[in-house]
Formats: sequence, structure tokens, C-alpha cells
Amino acid sequence: MRTAAGYFFMDKQKFLKPPIDVLQQIDLLKQRNLSVHNLPFLKHSLSTVGYYRLTGYCKIFQDDDHIFKPNTTFQHIWELYSFDQELRILVINAIAKIEVALRASITNVMSMQFDSHWYLNSKLFKNEYLHNLLMQKIIKICQEPKEVFLLHYFEKYVDEYPPSWMIFECISFGTLSKAFRSLRNMQHKRKISEVFGYHSTLIESWLESLCYNRNLCAHHSRLWNRWFTMTPQIPHKLSTFTKFNTRIANKFYAQALIITLLLKNICPDYNWSQEL
Repeated sequence: MRTAAGYFFMDKQKFLKPPIDVLQQIDLLKQRNLSVHNLPFLKHSLSTVGYYRLTGYCKIFQDDDHIFKPNTTFQHIWELYSFDQELRILVINAIAKIEVALRASITNVMSMQFDSHWYLNSKLFKNEYLHNLLMQKIIKICQEPKEVFLLHYFEKYVDEYPPSWMIFECISFGTLSKAFRSLRNMQHKRKISEVFGYHSTLIESWLESLCYNRNLCAHHSRLWNRWFTMTPQIPHKLSTFTKFNTRIANKFYAQALIITLLLKNICPDYNWSQEL
């Protein structure tokens, strides 16, 4: 269990809670003092969203014994859940722009520095292991091409692998971030990072954190009131961060701030922070 001081561990026990159906879930919520003004809507919500998913939005309305505070209605919980949905959409749209910029910058910089198939050169990466991990992903994409442009490429050319600007459109954001982090030459990383306007060491950390955030959004996980385990590096020298310390790193505020800083350079006309 996590406390303010750290972690402590208890003896494990066998899970014995039985599953309960939607009507039983409603009875349980009522027993815990939740006010229900629209029973059909509550039933529909539990059927289409799920009791367990919604419990994450219940906690601030409950005491330590899971009893709801006076005058708490299901509408309070639903509005919080709906807010979090909108937040995820806003965040994943922003991260998509950052992801696209990273794809373009990697392929532009590395292709012009070397050639169209630079990613086949293991010497450009920190070690063989990291290069092999990237190639495993690429080989799978080439063996099972799903994009029309890849199918067309393999119909027309005898080469075993497509150019980087094609293949890097198909790899995941996580693989893309790892490929950037795995590059051996710091000058190459710095050149790629110029599109974002920050040092490559910061970009590495921020991309890793945003990949984690992006996966949360893609799996419809809660962003609101979350403790982020994959934290970005906090650049104390940036004036935006001077009044904070590393304790904000695992908060959503840090995620919002690095997204805002990155978007200012790649999408200067997109006022994401205002939408947020």
C-alpha cells in the first residue's frame, strides 16, 4: 500500500469477493448512501460503462468506509466521469500532433544524414540488442503489411524493407520513442529535437512519459486525479517550473505543462492550454 512516507506491505490473502449483477450493484450503492434520482439511467450506465470503472470517480465523495457523503447523487459521479472523457480526448489529440512531429523529424534528419534505409544500420544505435528490438517490430510490419502504401511498395520493388519515411509511419508511438532513445549519436538526437525546441535529454524523458499517457488515453483509463508512474524530467531552469519541485512530476499538471511547451513549437497557432 502506498502512503505519504512510501510503501508498506501486508500479507497477501486470497480474493474471495463474488461477482454481483447490475441490480445488486445498485443496491450496494444505495446501501452506501448514494442518492439515485434516475434509476433507469443508473442501470444503463452500470451496464454500458461498468461498476468498477465508475468507482474511481466515487472515492472523493466517500469516507474511509465507502459511505457516500450526504446529498451525493449519481449525477455528481457521472459528470466527473464525463469530464475525464473529454480530458482524454483533448490530451490524445495533442499527443498525436507531437507523435507526428517526431516521426517527421526522425525520418528527415536521419535519412538526409545517411540514406533512406538508415534504420538497418545497427551501428547507429547504442547496441545490437536495442537495434534488434526495433527490427523485430519492423519485420512483423513487413511480413503482415496493412497499409496500402506498403502493399504497393512490395508489389513494385524487390527491396526487403521500405524506406524509413514509410516504415516509421507504421510503428507505434512507443516503438518510435524507443528508437529515438536508442540512437547512439547525441548530435543526431539534438538535431531531431530541434523541432520541439528543447534539449534531447528532456525530449527523451518527455516522450517516454507521453507514451505512457497516450496508452492511458487509448485504453480509456482515468487521467483525472491519477498518480502518474511514468514521470517526466522536471527542468528547473525553465521559468515555467521555477515555483514547483519534483513533487509535481507524478501529477497531471506536469503532463499538461510538457504538452503545452511542445505544442508551442510544433503547432504555434493551436492554443491547447486555452482549450484545457
